[in-house]
Amino acid sequence: MISDLWRRGGLRTRTVMVIALAVALYSLLTVVAVGIDAGAAVAAVAVVGGAITAVLLWLVARLALPGGTVSGSEARFAVVWGGLVATCLASLLNDVGPGFLIAPFVEELLKITGVVIVLRILGTATPARGFVLGFLVGGAFEVYENVLYIAMPETPYEGGAMPLLTAVAVRVFVGFGLHAVTTALVGAAVGYTVTARGRLVGGPSAAALGAAIVIHLAWDVGPETGVAGLVLMAADYAVIVTVFVLTRRRTLALTAGSPPGPLTG
Repeated sequence: MISDLWRRGGLRTRTVMVIALAVALYSLLTVVAVGIDAGAAVAAVAVVGGAITAVLLWLVARLALPGGTVSGSEARFAVVWGGLVATCLASLLNDVGPGFLIAPFVEELLKITGVVIVLRILGTATPARGFVLGFLVGGAFEVYENVLYIAMPETPYEGGAMPLLTAVAVRVFVGFGLHAVTTALVGAAVGYTVTARGRLVGGPSAAALGAAIVIHLAWDVGPETGVAGLVLMAADYAVIVTVFVLTRRRTLALTAGSPPGPLTG
């Protein structure tokens, strides 16, 4: 249970958890309000779209994530952070400027913050732990985002059920798992940096976060740049999935060969 983290944590840990809980509750109320505004039919379809995303991500997690690397309470905190806290804070901060420019920086930083919080609570880190936590945070973020965007389209659904169903298909399958995969890669890099250098910030973690931001930006502007942008998005996706598979193997090898690294800064 998340209560385990509360019992083991100090004042800083409990303060973070209280703030996270408050933001999560606000986020839940936001979802309810969006559902009411969208209407019962659209809200129901949005929930189904989110459920499909969650099930598919769960299947990937079962197949790809190494077991026994994080506790149940850590996993639940990661899901709450990604699905409710990071999404809520991102929706507020994205309004400070052009969304397609601000969102990549805001969202990637908020997602990896959830991974860092969990690693700091227990004081140990490995590439595999960062990898798993990143996938959980990013996956939960993706589920919430899909529900929200299906329920809140930029233009109202018109012409029957087909536009709504098309929106569900696009949100679920185009770029499926991108948030989960990129955050897993950044999380693995953070875990590696801590293990190798004893600190959170270093070449590998900074490079991975920078790459995630650039990839996110490419996906945000790609649809607006015509065929070239779409080709770039497809190429990015293929590369990211390949790197995800290779990183999974590498993190397992590194974790098997070295002890968890202490966090010193």
